[in-house]
Amino acid sequence: MAKARQPDIQLIGDKGAARAIASVRAAFNTALETRSLRAIAECLSEGATLVPGDDARLIAGRDA
Repeated sequence: MAKARQPDIQLIGDKGAARAIASVRAAFNTALETRSLRAIAECLSEGATLVPGDDARLIAGRDA
């Protein structure tokens, strides 16, 4: 019998919240891969802040 694949995120604390976050992260990664701006926006809260890299400027808000 094959061993079940472990998720790439450790589920600690509030397991329901951790699973919800992991689900949105997976959807966000898929949206990035498919370059779907609409799908990316659906993953973000209105007050989201993205940090694109070490030396990049912050991107604030879903509309940005």
